[in-house]
Amino acid sequence: MKVKIRRIGNGVGFLIPKNILTLMHLKEGDEIELEPKTKTIELTFKKA
Repeated sequence: MKVKIRRIGNGVGFLIPKNILTLMHLKEGDEIELEPKTKTIELTFKKA
């Protein structure tokens, strides 16, 4: 799935589509850990 990097406030980021949030049982306020790899970014979801 492709998502675009976009301006959010004074920074940039991307939105996680609602169907992915539902599939992963995530909601606003839950935390995501980002780990850069060689040519990818690994997302690990941490429940708040």
